[in-house]
Amino acid sequence: MSMVFALVLLGCADDGTACERLATQPERYATRALCEAGQDAALQSDAAMSADFPTVVSRCLRSDAASAGGGRGPGKR
Repeated sequence: MSMVFALVLLGCADDGTACERLATQPERYATRALCEAGQDAALQSDAAMSADFPTVVSRCLRSDAASAGGGRGPGKR
């Protein structure tokens, strides 16, 4: 079984301690490198730019972790 990575957007407080997954459909990528290459564009998306959070970050997660709600905090990758 091949691993798939999901690019998720998180809205965070200024200090980065409280992050919440934005209600967007995550993009899926075949490799972590492809996922990471898409992060800049995701951060410039309408969803990221209009989020009601002081900070928006992107994370590339294994697809199974993203489906389970992974990435709900700083430093998760």
